[in-house]
This record gives sequence, C-alpha cells and structure tokens, in this order.
Amino acid sequence: ASYSVARSERTDGPGTGLRLHDLDQTHNLVLVGTWEFLAGWRLGLRFQVTSGQPYTEVAGAMYHGDTGSYSPVYDVANKNARRGEAFHRLDLRLDKRWTFNTWILRAYLDVQNVYYHANPVGTAHNYDYSERVVARGIPLFPSIGLGGEL
Repeated sequence: ASYSVARSERTDGPGTGLRLHDLDQTHNLVLVGTWEFLAGWRLGLRFQVTSGQPYTEVAGAMYHGDTGSYSPVYDVANKNARRGEAFHRLDLRLDKRWTFNTWILRAYLDVQNVYYHANPVGTAHNYDYSERVVARGIPLFPSIGLGGEL
C-alpha cells in the first residue's frame, strides 16, 4: 500500500499569490497485492485512486471576425481554482508459470479497469467555448501474453 499527499503550488511572478500548479495531484493511493493459490498460479491486483487535475474555468470567448474563429478567455483571477474528477481503477492479472528442465514458460491474462469506469483523460470545448466536455479513456482493456525464459 502506498499513499502520498503532495501539494504543488507556484506563483506567476512577483506580487502574485500562490496557486495550484497545472500538474498538482494532491492525493495518490495505490494498493497492490498478489496471491499464489496453486503451484505456478498467481492472481494479482492493483487499485489506484488519485485527485483530479486542477484547471482554470473558461469565462467566455473572443470572436475573431477576420478568421471566423473563437479563442478562450480564461478566469485568470481564479487560475486553477477548479479540479477535475478523481481517477480510479482496479486492474487484475492472472498468470501461470510452467518450469521445465532448461526453461520457463509464462502465460497471463491482464484486465485493466475491471469495473469499467470511464476515467477522465482530458477536456475539450465546443467551437465557441460555451460548453466543456470531459474526454474519457478506454473503460476496459484486456490483454493476454505468453513468454519464455532460459
């Protein structure tokens, strides 16, 4: 088990106050375990939960008539005052090891995010910055593998 509390703050120059850094991740909890339940068979798990990323709210948008495009206007008085959703997932791995006279064969099944939670991986806005959408990662990722060792 591992738990860390860290606060990453910065200033934007002389006379400015402290604010959260863009990559602040205040809380991070990781639990890892492995259980060998039969000769050569192991079941492992990894659970992680972390604080969401800080972000600055878009207060509006500026229209550029010459290009027909918009650019965001951020709430600079409250830079990184908001925080995105927490990230959490559970990964499971089942593996088997066969030992022969001169070599070892290993096989595994690994499933990331077994409870199918679509974690946030970023954000996007519509064309005029009036709506914010959270981009989500792959909710479930299984993989299998086979390997040998001399």
